[in-house]
Amino acid sequence: LKKEAEKITKTISQTPEFNKFKDQITVTVTEEGMRIDLLEKSEGLFFDIGKAHIKPETVNLLQVIARSHLAKLENGIIIEGYTDARPYVSSDYTNWELSTERANSARKVLEESGLRKDQILEVRGFADRKLRLPDKPLDYSNRRVSILLPLSVPRKQGNNKAEIEDTS
Repeated sequence: LKKEAEKITKTISQTPEFNKFKDQITVTVTEEGMRIDLLEKSEGLFFDIGKAHIKPETVNLLQVIARSHLAKLENGIIIEGYTDARPYVSSDYTNWELSTERANSARKVLEESGLRKDQILEVRGFADRKLRLPDKPLDYSNRRVSILLPLSVPRKQGNNKAEIEDTS
């Protein structure tokens, strides 16, 4: 996964149309797996502010990542959405809905761009429960979508209990 992380980083840095994204995308490999984080800015770089609508440039970015890298891998993928701690103005629509819908919007683009439907393992929304910067709960970079290629994934057994399957 480290080599794939380097390839993704190289693709982003060498594509001129992605220049505005390059400082807002991190690709890391940890014991959890490979994680691609799309970190928002104050003006809403990847999504319209307060909405799950993906901006056209972000659609292009996700298409390139999917077609050039992720679709070629056997790894399953988990897509996660996060928000900052700003409360949403409507009680009918909260950061829970926003974080989940943003992750799901990213899933749709990735699947339309070549990921196999069985490659998506989970779509998760965390709202403001897993802040990137806990000491700065209102920081814009807490708003993010993550694409995780886990080293181990939950696998259903016949009795509906999950066990861990090692994919390393």
